[in-house]
Amino acid sequence: ANSPGYRTAMETVYGVSADQMESQWRTYLPEWLGGRYAVNALFAYDLSPARALLEQGTYTAAKEELDRAVYLLRTTGQTDRLAEAQGLLARAEKGIAAGATTAEARKALEARNYAGTRELVAQARADYAELGDTRRAEELRLYDSRALDALLALEQLRQAEGLVRGFRYPEARDTIYEAAQTLGELGDSSGVSASQQLLAEMDTMQQRIGMALAGLGGLLLALNMLRRVRQPDPQRGWL
Repeated sequence: ANSPGYRTAMETVYGVSADQMESQWRTYLPEWLGGRYAVNALFAYDLSPARALLEQGTYTAAKEELDRAVYLLRTTGQTDRLAEAQGLLARAEKGIAAGATTAEARKALEARNYAGTRELVAQARADYAELGDTRRAEELRLYDSRALDALLALEQLRQAEGLVRGFRYPEARDTIYEAAQTLGELGDSSGVSASQQLLAEMDTMQQRIGMALAGLGGLLLALNMLRRVRQPDPQRGWL
């Protein structure tokens, strides 16, 4: 920074004058043009940073690195290295797709689309298995487990509806309570509401049946009393 010009600065840094440096460069240039360029960074592109990003599961950053590599290798005609870079790029793109599918599975679970959640989890698992990446395996297992529990609980509600129609109220009530507890733990408010509604409908049906039976019992009692009144006492005759 304190040099009066670039020539003095170069001599200070490199220990040779600018004229000597140019002479050395001119001597070296034929050698470089004769083949030494092949070991230049341009013609020996280092793919190890991209591989490291793939190993870390940083697929988006790996794709950005490999997009540049593929362009450079294609424009310089390095077909062997290009094929390798394209293979790595395909892995990065599959990793990005698997991540997007995992995000979609989470959204499907939040939207109470349980069957869709399980399908998306299966797809993400297949993609990650092909990549040999197990980093998100537990997350996917959790999504799948919650979706399966919710589907089983909803099936219990459907079974409970059949039990209600069959007047098997105690069994129906237990089934509804179990399903509602599971759905509540999963945060499925609509499922809990459906459980409560089914319980209310069952209680109403039980009350109606109870009232009907009570009315029928009262009617039978009245008819029995009327029969007794109208039937003569065999010992005393008609009253």
